[in-house]
Amino acid sequence: MPTARMNGIELRYAVQGHGQPLVLIMGLGGPQQAWYFQVRAFRRHYQVITFGNRGTGRTRDGGRPFTVRTMAGDTVGLLDHLGIEQAHVCTLDRLHEIQAPTLVLTGTADRVLPPQASDELAARIPGSRLVQIEGASHALAIERREPFHRHVLEFLEEVSGEGRAARGESAAR
Repeated sequence: MPTARMNGIELRYAVQGHGQPLVLIMGLGGPQQAWYFQVRAFRRHYQVITFGNRGTGRTRDGGRPFTVRTMAGDTVGLLDHLGIEQAHVCTLDRLHEIQAPTLVLTGTADRVLPPQASDELAARIPGSRLVQIEGASHALAIERREPFHRHVLEFLEEVSGEGRAARGESAAR
């Protein structure tokens, strides 16, 4: 697995697929391998980039305290390392200062981050879309991966202008 040296650490990352860049950022403490099913589903349509957050997997924490802002800097540093100026981002953490089209996807049975928190987050992000998957928990990307993949891919197609019509495909299934 390749590494990128930045911000005092060696960040391990993987790039799979072709198309517009899509960065998958695991939640705090989660390994990049937890995106296994999403990488398989998304790499057919996008250049999928995963990496180990500080202190997870084979990416060390740098030996000093760090914040979510530090980790955001790691993401930007990785994109700079790869020569990518713009990318779609899919993350399992809460983000407060988003200024881009945003899909807030949650499970109605999430006990880690209650659905009300996702309601509040979506309300704070202008133009965001809130989707709740009935009965799904915080691990919805794994336990309900089919609807998770469908909602993410549909949203990305819409915001990137690369929907079925743009590719000459029929919307009929």
